[in-house]
Amino acid sequence: MRRTQQRIKRLQYKQWAAAVVSYASQLELQTQSSSGKMQQNTAVLQWHKDTQEQARLAREAAARERLAMLKSNDVGAYLKLVQSAKNSRLSQLLNQTDACLNKLAARLNLRSSVHGSRVASAQTAGTDERAALQDSSERWSQLACSFEASIDQQPSLLQGGELRDYQMKGLKWMVALHDNKLNGILADEMGLGKTIQVIALVAYLVQERRRAGPFMVVAPSSLIANWEQEFHHWAPSLKLVSYKGSADARAALFTQQIAGRKTSFNVLLTSYDFMMGKNDRPRLAKLAWEYIIIDEGHRLKNAGCKLNAEIKMYNAGSRLLLTGNLALLDVFGYAGTPVQNKLEELWSLLNFLMPSLFGSSEEFQQWFAAPVKSRCMMEDDQSNESAMLDEEESLLVTNRLHQVLRPFMLRRLKESVAKELPQKIERLVPCQYSAYQLALCRLIEGEVEASESATATKTLKKINNTLMELRTISNHPLIRSTHLSPVCLIFSATVYKPSVLHCRLHPQGAESQLAAHSQGLPPEVSLCGKMEVLDRMLVKLIAAGHKVLLFSTMTRVLDVLEDYLDWRGFEHLRLDGAVSSADRGDLVQRFNAPGKLAWL
Repeated sequence: MRRTQQRIKRLQYKQWAAAVVSYASQLELQTQSSSGKMQQNTAVLQWHKDTQEQARLAREAAARERLAMLKSNDVGAYLKLVQSAKNSRLSQLLNQTDACLNKLAARLNLRSSVHGSRVASAQTAGTDERAALQDSSERWSQLACSFEASIDQQPSLLQGGELRDYQMKGLKWMVALHDNKLNGILADEMGLGKTIQVIALVAYLVQERRRAGPFMVVAPSSLIANWEQEFHHWAPSLKLVSYKGSADARAALFTQQIAGRKTSFNVLLTSYDFMMGKNDRPRLAKLAWEYIIIDEGHRLKNAGCKLNAEIKMYNAGSRLLLTGNLALLDVFGYAGTPVQNKLEELWSLLNFLMPSLFGSSEEFQQWFAAPVKSRCMMEDDQSNESAMLDEEESLLVTNRLHQVLRPFMLRRLKESVAKELPQKIERLVPCQYSAYQLALCRLIEGEVEASESATATKTLKKINNTLMELRTISNHPLIRSTHLSPVCLIFSATVYKPSVLHCRLHPQGAESQLAAHSQGLPPEVSLCGKMEVLDRMLVKLIAAGHKVLLFSTMTRVLDVLEDYLDWRGFEHLRLDGAVSSADRGDLVQRFNAPGKLAWL
């Protein structure tokens, strides 16, 4: 019985062991199968990742290529790349801005032959759409290039000198605008001679087109004297009237020299204030002006300002804005999106010049701001690919905006015409502190260190005060400083000695305790390193017959220099904020007259 039971138990154990081994084998097979599937799944996932990465790299490479084409202004190649990329955002932006070119061309009676044949949807974009985009862009570019009149030489009425090549190009562009009955913006960088180019335009129209005027030049009151001088220098035969003075004087001037039957003038110069005057504007607006030229025209950037409204009441055949404000086209903010107020300011100028072309601010905003704004509202992706696309869109809008403005705006920088400009030589002359200046600086530094250690605080006001003291000492140690104790110091023009001198850094009569200078210079020169170097330079320059311009941002330094020039016996002129605009022109004429002269 027992043996039977043991045999049964052994049999059951063998069956259980066989079942365990069988289950283990099945489990191993399942594990191997799952591992294979896992490896297969991992491989599939990796393939998808690699494919996505390759596609991303390809898109970034395509974006870089499009950016390169856009920066090189290769419109045909860029449009071809956009078509192959099938990017709906770029297609929408191109369609939107291209509508601007087509509408403007239609308003100028230069409607494109493919106008209206383009497909509006990016999904149906094809070769015809790319051809239409390229055709409208090329036609508009040809329009811009065609704005150059055929002028072989400058008008003989221009006698003050010879125009440079870029100035002749500006003259041709302005004459072409006049011939096409269009207005424009001359936005050359300051110093490239916008005034001279305008005078050349007036001289050319008077001489070659038999357009005797009248021409109106509106400028800030501080520039009227400069305009007068330039007209007298470059075109002395033109009859010029300066509309300025008191109210009675202006009324008499209008009656005698402007509105009289026997009067004849070519150019009227006036300021913004007089042009908008309550009694002046009704008088001047009665005349039919051949040209109205607005100096510093960026003041018209606010469409609702009084100046803009007043000038629009004048009847003028043509209008020209002058501006050196090169931020005019900087319509993008830090995020690369169009800044609304910048676009409105630009539209205001264009609307003033060509209201028939740029009549609606909303339409202008829709052309250049709406596409990018809608994109910004839909996406917040800050990936590298998105950033590149943002840069491309901003550059595309800028490119299109410049393309729209190209026929109506001429803008040159000094770098682009540097070869035509006189060589400018800049030399930095280092000047060492005098021993006295060095001692004062060390004294102030010691006081600052002691004050900081005592209070353990350092405020911006204290730092600025210290810097102002050091700057004042660098200019001249005896100049009165608002941050020092009062110094009643005005150098005598006759004996060149301090009349009264007392401050905590320079006790009264301290200069008399100094050793005499080896060259016999007074302490007021020898105590200042800059003055000592300047004295050696000026003596040689004035003796050689040179004219010298001395500039400083501190009027107190000008006081010192003026007394120094009196002491040396050098003839000099001074121009600062206290000189009226009426006297500035006389000062400029005196400085330009032959002779040795210094200008403060």
